[in-house]
Order: sequence, then structure tokens, then C-alpha cells
Amino acid sequence: MEENKNTNNQKKDVKKIVKTILIVVNIILFVWLVKELWVLFDAYNSTKNQVDNLTVNYSLDNINLDSTEVAAQLKRDEQEEMKKNGISEEYLTEVVIKNGDIYNYAKLDDFYNKFCVIPGSYQSEANETLKVISYKDDSNIDEVSIHYEIWPKGEVLYDGKLVITANGETFEGEYFHPIFRKPVKDDEGELFINYYYVVDGNQRDLFKYRLSSTSYLGTIEFRFSENEEEKLVKYPVQDAEGKAKTISVVGGVVTVLERGATEPVFLQEAIESGVLTYDRILKIAEADSCYGKCQKDMFKDGGSVVYEYADFVIYEVNSIESAHGIVFATKSMTLDQAKNWVDPAITID
Repeated sequence: MEENKNTNNQKKDVKKIVKTILIVVNIILFVWLVKELWVLFDAYNSTKNQVDNLTVNYSLDNINLDSTEVAAQLKRDEQEEMKKNGISEEYLTEVVIKNGDIYNYAKLDDFYNKFCVIPGSYQSEANETLKVISYKDDSNIDEVSIHYEIWPKGEVLYDGKLVITANGETFEGEYFHPIFRKPVKDDEGELFINYYYVVDGNQRDLFKYRLSSTSYLGTIEFRFSENEEEKLVKYPVQDAEGKAKTISVVGGVVTVLERGATEPVFLQEAIESGVLTYDRILKIAEADSCYGKCQKDMFKDGGSVVYEYADFVIYEVNSIESAHGIVFATKSMTLDQAKNWVDPAITID
């Protein structure tokens, strides 16, 4: 009898030990599960914040999409936005313009820079086609097709040509034919980017979109107010290599607005405070040209460049026969005139 009692007590002790072990194991598992859930939640928040805070910016601080998850999430978000705005599912992967807003802009910019700007600058092994869908209304859609067709090797000077189909017409040049883009303002002063090509001296418009819909937020916005009384203002500066240069303003007043600022400041103040330098002005103009905020053209005089905005121009005078400098001016300014203004000997009291 005593032996049975001891056996029962031993069994009870074993049960208590097993129960205690199970409780400890459950606690450990619970703590581990909470930690794993917290890691997942933290990763989700980190990715979400990256997506929420991401601004695609071709300016001075270009953001690289190192995370494929972030890139995929951005694409999903844009497609959801397209659906909300009544864009058909068959067009979700195409470049689409509706109510002035553009979607899948990166696809357009990539094709444009590869095939539409400089002949022979891109070696393609296959033909490529870009479609741009423009909604006039929910039931009326225009389609522009830009087809890059490669030439048989060694047949002609250029690697290929563009075949453009728009407004029911097809244009196929005998040689490479560039497509241009330039900034235009509507009646309310809002900035649009217009794409077009030229045939026999006549401009043929393809499509345009609102610049703000590209998510491009330049680091600094240049503003030019035309004023005939402002003949010339000249600022002596140095470039990044320490070479003497000038920044000139002809026929107006230049102010600059930094991203996040509420009020613009005068160009002189921006230069004196270090917000703007000679090289940074050129970098900003170059970034603006990437999004079509200005139209960039180069000259065969040693390296001069003009950035043509909607209301003014910026010349980088870099010719062999003249002094070097930057000139802000009205759109009527020519390169020869700009070369005169950068001459340090020319001043106006």
C-alpha cells in the first residue's frame, strides 16, 4: 500500500515537471513569435516609409531604387492609381496620359533617351516600339506609336530610324529623325512638356503632359522676371576647378526657390550664401533638361550650351574664341550676344 502511494506521488511529480516544462516551452515559443512578428512589422514599416517618402528626382541627389521590393511596390501603387482614375487594365503597363497627368513616365524617358535624341548613340540588337495612350475622355483614346527600326549593319551611317504613327498618319524618314521635347505653359501658367517632331520645317505635335505629374521636384527652381531696365548684372565667381568665370543676368531679374522654401530669394543672395555655385547652376539646368523642364541644345563652337525654359534661357558660354560664363537672359538672346556679355571687360553702370 505504501509502495503504491509513493508511485502515485512520483507520477504526480513527473506530471508537474512535464507541465512546468510545457509552460516554459510555450512561453519561449510565444516570445519568439512576438519577436518574429515585430521584425516583420518593422520591415513592413521601413518599406512603406521608403515608398511614402520616395521622390524620383533626376536632380543633384538622384535616388537609386536599390530595393526591388520598393520598386515593385511603387509600380503596384501607380497601377492602383491608374485604375482609380478610370484607366483600362489593358493599358496599365503602357505610357498613359489622362487629364494632363502621365503614368509610367520612366518607360517613356528610357525610350526617349535611347532612341529619340542622338542618332547612332545607342546600339540596339532588335527593333523596339513605344506606345503612348492619350485619353481625350473615357471613351475617346488617341494612340501614338514610336517604332525604332534597326538598319542592316554597314548599310547606312546611322544605327536605325524612327517610324512615327500619330493622328492616323505614319511618318517614316529616310534617315534618323529626332523627336524633340520642350516646356510650354498653358493659359493659367502651368508647365507642360510637349513632344513633337519636325517635317519640312513644320512642327508636328505628338503629346504633352503636366510636368508636376512626373514626381519631379527639382532641388532649385529658377525664376526670371523680364525687365528692360535691368540691362546687365554680372557676378564674378569661380568654378569647381578654381577658374575665374562670370554669372550674368541680362534684361531681367532672377530669383531662385529652394525645395521646401515658401519664398524665393534673389540670385545674388543665393550665390553669396553658397546655395548656388557656378557648377551647381549647370547641374540644376542639366537635371531640368532630363525631365523636359527646359530644352537643351549644344553648339559647335567648343562646347557652348543653351537651356531653353518656357520664359527665359540659360547660356553656358564655353567657346574657344570668347570668355567663359553663364548668362540668364530673355528667349530672344542669341549665342553671339551671350558671348559678348560674358566678356569681363563689358560692364554697364
